[in-house]
Amino acid sequence: MNYVEFENLTSEVLMLENLLKEIPSENIFDRFSIEKRLTKAKNKLGTINPHHLSKKAKLTFRGPHVIGSEAISALFASQATMLFSDAIAAISAAMSGNLNYKGKIPKKLSNQLMITGMATGSLGFEFDLPKPDDSDLYAAPPIVESALEEISKLFQISALGTDEELIDVISDIHPRAAKTVFNFLKFLQDQSSLCGFEFSNRFFRFSDQEQLARAIRRLDSNNIRESIQPFKGEFQGVLPNLRSFEFKSYEEDKVIRGKVDLKIDDPDIINREWLHKAILINIIVTQVGDSQPRFTIESLDNIRLL
Repeated sequence: MNYVEFENLTSEVLMLENLLKEIPSENIFDRFSIEKRLTKAKNKLGTINPHHLSKKAKLTFRGPHVIGSEAISALFASQATMLFSDAIAAISAAMSGNLNYKGKIPKKLSNQLMITGMATGSLGFEFDLPKPDDSDLYAAPPIVESALEEISKLFQISALGTDEELIDVISDIHPRAAKTVFNFLKFLQDQSSLCGFEFSNRFFRFSDQEQLARAIRRLDSNNIRESIQPFKGEFQGVLPNLRSFEFKSYEEDKVIRGKVDLKIDDPDIINREWLHKAILINIIVTQVGDSQPRFTIESLDNIRLL
């Protein structure tokens, strides 16, 4: 059983329970058939650990390389799925705190998707996520699941959203990961093709080439500006669990708020070692289009007391 089937069975149980509430207790025969179906569904659910179910994603294509719901060019399909898989691997690495600005994408093989079927409608592919560990009763969802949710948001927001919405996603997944999504969409544009993506009850489809072009322009590295800037000031505090910080900048005479990168294992060290001390620190400043800047601390090695 996959996760969609599990959700459908859970919905069926809820529906049957609600039906029983509407049937008077004296209507024995009416209740009997419903109760029988409900017991069967509950028994089936009772044998399943939802933490061990893998979810599916669907990526479909439209354009000159697709013939209705019948056929798709092998060359186009292989290049498109490779670029899409690279994007998922990069986002997964970024969300694990392992993605650098250069070099190989780490854990690429362990974060890969598996094609398990054809997605119909516009022709494409159905992917299975890496399967959770059966021996772990409460296995955490694979990082690929979060990566698929992020790429779904990125598709939609880059095409339809504001600069503020877009920078929120990009600052979560790293500009290098956003570049891999750009590469995938640019390939589609070069092939006069479009895609649709469905995952976890969320669906988005590029409606036309104009909408795709807008997403590509906004994900272009020329529209995503990132720099490392020195700031003089003092930390006002850090929330370690949220990995957020407040820093009073002397030059700007204001408090800036940002996040502490996953590369820093212990964000609370800022509270212990640097709170309310006059320092010089390098902070990564990111902007997308006309958005307000986002601030990220990636390293504490460069801190210097003033």
